[in-house]
Amino acid sequence: MMQVSDQVFFPSILLLMLKDFSPGSAVESLEKRIFAAVGSSVLFPAPEIRSHLKIIQWEFINNHPLQLIVEYQLDSSKAIVYGPYKGRVDFNESTGYLLLKNVQKKDNGIYKVVINLEEKKAQKVSLTVIEPVTQPQLRSNLSLDGSTLWLSCDVSGDRITIVWMRNEEPIPPEECYQQSEDQKHLGIINLEKSDCGNFSCNASNEISWRQATLFVTFEGIPAALQQAQKMSAVALMLGVIAALGFVSLCCQSAKPKPGHAASLSQNHNFAKHHRSKRNFFNWNGEEWRYFICFLQATVCLSSGLLFAVTIIWMAQQGVSVFLIFLILALTWVMMVTLTVVVWDPKRLRTFTGRRTIRIILDATAPGGVILVMVLAGFFLMNIRDLEDHIKRRKKKETRNNPPGGEEN
Repeated sequence: MMQVSDQVFFPSILLLMLKDFSPGSAVESLEKRIFAAVGSSVLFPAPEIRSHLKIIQWEFINNHPLQLIVEYQLDSSKAIVYGPYKGRVDFNESTGYLLLKNVQKKDNGIYKVVINLEEKKAQKVSLTVIEPVTQPQLRSNLSLDGSTLWLSCDVSGDRITIVWMRNEEPIPPEECYQQSEDQKHLGIINLEKSDCGNFSCNASNEISWRQATLFVTFEGIPAALQQAQKMSAVALMLGVIAALGFVSLCCQSAKPKPGHAASLSQNHNFAKHHRSKRNFFNWNGEEWRYFICFLQATVCLSSGLLFAVTIIWMAQQGVSVFLIFLILALTWVMMVTLTVVVWDPKRLRTFTGRRTIRIILDATAPGGVILVMVLAGFFLMNIRDLEDHIKRRKKKETRNNPPGGEEN
């Protein structure tokens, strides 16, 4: 839901005295600098006029020869306004102040007031005419991978400075926020529920300030669950690969036993049989050992992925006895399969001689494949159901609260 609020300040007669220039600069020193909005009126002050005033002149200095604006002599009846400034200026004869109306960018430059033709005591004022900032328009756009929400502040004007606020406080320079070089775009990285709130774009320059506010709500699954969904899909794919590998082992005329992976290279009869025509792969004993190690590593990797997915799920949805049991089961599968892969075959052979251990080694990897495929499907279905639930709730809220004057 987007709620836009604005505030602006630029009076019709504007006098902003912002900066004094150092008198030692190469150019003539300026006593004051004035910023004004296009179309506004600007009041130029004059030095205090003493009783011995004879003549006062206002001049405009730009990248062309000096141009007189107003000249007033004490013994004359009224001030003389020159050229293009007729009808655009008001001159106060008692104070010497000059009011320039409907200023435009062509009026940018230096204005000088000279009293009694004393150039050394002349006072200069620099005028800069700029466009005020327009009312910002805040728009949101979710990245393709759904992990980053981009807020765009569409605003125009001159010399704009943009400050982003969250809940009326400046956005901290943290890694979870990213701003473009022109400050018009704010990225909320890895959007979570904690990122919800009022985000404001404050646009300002020397003469105006405006603000737009967008209320950010979290309507999708958290970024952590999005990553868990991807990891579950990868684990399922690895589980299918491992399952096909174990099925191929079972289809051989002389079946290698996963639990005997360490002794395959020592079994010459096994190698002889698998060089026969009945061996579809035509592999020797050592090649079969590498293949079985690959299957064990695949089961180990997929179990590790689902171990991480289970931790993420518990962090997002809460802890349960069922999930703790899954953590223990996956840990066991990873330990056994990793042992088969990394241990020296001769050392492993001493354990496989025992029937109980051989049964455990034979059953762990195929059982791990079944566990991986079931668990990956479980997480994928639950995450998908969570997404559907959020979409249905959003549609229901939209029907119950049709958009009115506010922009969604």
